[in-house]
Amino acid sequence: MPRRILALAAVLLLAPALAACTMIGDVVEQSVGDAVEGGLEGLTGVDVEGGSEIPANFPPSVPLVEGEVTAGSSLTVSDETTWTVSIATDAAVADVFAQARTLLSDAGFEQGFASETAEQSVASFGGEYTVIVTVGVEGQRTVANYVVTPVGTEAPATESSAG
Repeated sequence: MPRRILALAAVLLLAPALAACTMIGDVVEQSVGDAVEGGLEGLTGVDVEGGSEIPANFPPSVPLVEGEVTAGSSLTVSDETTWTVSIATDAAVADVFAQARTLLSDAGFEQGFASETAEQSVASFGGEYTVIVTVGVEGQRTVANYVVTPVGTEAPATESSAG
């Protein structure tokens, strides 16, 4: 399976997660989710699931911060699944990031890279899975976005800019 298709699918899965806080976001989430799910599955055999809750097959060994789940998805290619989960909370970015870091470390995940600012923080963790956590302000809430991949699988490339 070409990495471009996998990367495109992951990007399309993250789009609804980023828009899930508004009514328009809900419509976009459903439309994009249906199109991605049907199109990719039919054309490539890739299994895509998405919605506004934690995917049923999300690994229980990956702890998540407390808050409102606004989006969740899974993408399975060649029997390897990648998951995304977005959780909104009213806590500060630093507090949510500290909670995510503590939960993952206590669960046996080892922190790799990390970058923290007042507006956004990101870190990678390795263990049974590779976990990328990004915490930032979206609208008036703080949102923690998780990307969880099997060990040895590359997470989708993302672009970021410091603000």
